[in-house]
Amino acid sequence: MSMTLPHPGTARRLGLARLRPAPAAMHVAAAPAILLLVLMVLAPMAMLAVQSFSGPGEAFPSLATVSRLFRTDLYGRVLAKSILFSLEVTAVTIAVGWPAAWALARHVPTRWQPVILASLIVPFLTSYLLLIYGMLVLLAPGGPVAWLSQALGFGEAGAALLYSPAATFLMLVNESLGFVIIVLYVAAQGVREDQIEAVQSLGGRRWQVFRHAVWPASQPSLVTAAILTFVPTAGIFAESQILGGPGNQLIGNVISDQIAVMGDMRFGAALSLMLLVSIAAVAAAILAVPAAWRIGRAAIRRALP
Repeated sequence: MSMTLPHPGTARRLGLARLRPAPAAMHVAAAPAILLLVLMVLAPMAMLAVQSFSGPGEAFPSLATVSRLFRTDLYGRVLAKSILFSLEVTAVTIAVGWPAAWALARHVPTRWQPVILASLIVPFLTSYLLLIYGMLVLLAPGGPVAWLSQALGFGEAGAALLYSPAATFLMLVNESLGFVIIVLYVAAQGVREDQIEAVQSLGGRRWQVFRHAVWPASQPSLVTAAILTFVPTAGIFAESQILGGPGNQLIGNVISDQIAVMGDMRFGAALSLMLLVSIAAVAAAILAVPAAWRIGRAAIRRALP
C-alpha cells in the first residue's frame, strides 16, 4: 500500500501546515543546547586564551607567558612525543578493533551481538581511575599477567611492563578499544553484501574486495574512530602518572604539574593552548585523509594512459 503526500494547497486546507514548527520555535528549542555549548566549550576556551596571553603586571594581551614555550625545546619535544604516542595508540587500536568489529558484525550470530556490544560498554560505566588501578593489578608482580608469562616460559616479562611506556600504551588501547569496535561495527554492517558479491563475480580477490567494496564504505567510520581515539589520548596524564612511572612524562603530566604543583595557571594555560592547537591540526589532517585519497586516486587515473 503506497502513501502519497497531499498537494501543498490541500495540506494548508487540512491544517497540516501547522505541524511544521515555526522558525522562532526552532530557535527557542535550540537555545539550551547553544547555551550549554557556550558555557562548557567556548567560555573555557576563551578563558584559556586570556590566561595564555596574560603576564604578571602586564596589560592584556601580553606575550610574556607564551614566549616561555619557545625559550627551550623541552616543551616542543614533550608535545611531539605525546602526539606521536597518541597516533601510535590510535593506529594499534584501529588495527585491533577493525577485525574484531568485522567478525562481530559478520560472523557472530545476531542474537549474541547486542550482548557483546553491551559488554563492551559495561567497563566504562565505572570510574576511569578504577580501570587504571585494575590495569595496575593486572601488570603488578605476582599478578595475572606475570603469572601467565611465567607459565608460558617468559619469566618476569609480564611484570616488567609495569611503570614503563608499554603499560601506559596498553591502558590507552584498552580504554579506546570498546568505542572503536562499536563505531567500526556500524561500518561493517554498512558494507553491502551485493557489492562484495559483484566484485567477487568479476574475479576480484580478497584485497580487491576490500579495496572496492569494504574500504569505501568504511572510510567515514574509520576517520571517526581515529578522531575518538586520538583526541582523548593526546592529553592524558593519570594513566602515564600511575602506570608509566616517572620516566613516562607526557604533555598532560607537564600541564598538571604546572597547575597543581607549581601553581602557575598562566603557563599551564599556555601549554594547554599549545596542546589544543596541535590536536586540532592533527584532527584536521585525519579528517582530510579521505578527500586526499580521492584526489590522489583521480590524479593517478588521469595520469595513466
